[in-house]
Amino acid sequence: MASFSRLIFLDRGGTGLSDAVADLSTLEQRMDDVRAVMDAAGSERAAVLSISEGGP
Repeated sequence: MASFSRLIFLDRGGTGLSDAVADLSTLEQRMDDVRAVMDAAGSERAAVLSISEGGP
């Protein structure tokens, strides 16, 4: 895969290495985060894999 792709891992706000957050983010806010990470990485296209958060 490394010959044609690159893996970019995004921690949801308040998890992993991300800063703490006061409230759960909306889908729109999460997509803004994804776009910001893609812009910072210089990526224009993505295949997205999401793992369940195990909550409501």
